[in-house]
Amino acid sequence: MAAARRQEYKDILDVMALESEGSSDSDSSDEDLDVLFLEAAFPEPRSLGPRLNIEDVSEVDCEQMFRFQKNDMYRLMEALEIPDSYTSDQGVIFSGMECLMILLRRLSYPNRLCDLVSTFGISEPELSMAFKMSVIAPNGIIAHLFGPIEGRRHDAFMLGESNLIPLLEGIVKPNGDPYVLYGDPAYGISKHIISPFRGAHLTEPEKNFNAHMSNVRVCVEWGFGKITQYFAYLDFKRNLKVLLQPIGKYYMVGALLINCHTCLYDSVTGVYFGLGPPSLETCLSNN
Repeated sequence: MAAARRQEYKDILDVMALESEGSSDSDSSDEDLDVLFLEAAFPEPRSLGPRLNIEDVSEVDCEQMFRFQKNDMYRLMEALEIPDSYTSDQGVIFSGMECLMILLRRLSYPNRLCDLVSTFGISEPELSMAFKMSVIAPNGIIAHLFGPIEGRRHDAFMLGESNLIPLLEGIVKPNGDPYVLYGDPAYGISKHIISPFRGAHLTEPEKNFNAHMSNVRVCVEWGFGKITQYFAYLDFKRNLKVLLQPIGKYYMVGALLINCHTCLYDSVTGVYFGLGPPSLETCLSNN
């Protein structure tokens, strides 16, 4: 922005110099150019326009802008226990719906805050105040999310750090059987985790097992893909700065909202396994 503004000043000064050289009687032109230069150097603050009201957004625009249907926005707000109003540390007051809309719009597309000013009728500094705040189940819900972890770390290290095994040890099926996850070979085999058979001389049943489970494992990629498909901001690497932004928290917020989306509109994973998601309220009740 600063470079563009400097270029504007240079262009105006060049025009002023040419005008003064080519005309000996140019008082009025000089005055016009002076006014033009001053307006460029000290622009009037642009009008923000009215603040966006969810009731003024059409059904189609709501789903395109926020990824949720209009009649589900208030339900989502209530299920997430977003308060009716929020006051920033600087005293700026937002409605709860404004906060939800700003968050969803920011995540849904790699917008800059200045791009959202005209949409929401809120200044860029005020927008920043509002914004700053996996295991995939067969029904499409992201049941466990941990990270981020440095890419150089081994998968077994990440499994140990995630506390996933103790969580699985604490829950059982109604008949007493344990829950079992299928994971990468690096996770090994235990009471709660199975992985592909390894070796050069596998039996036919072992080969068939590996082939079938390999097809099933793709659902994990569907889960990750849905997050970045609906919330492209999380996949826009130029906008995400490690150590300067809480990128891990951004991703967890995106995963939580995708779970909400799955509860309301289902998912490819749920359709693949023939399992419907829980209700939005059940999913967020943490029971």
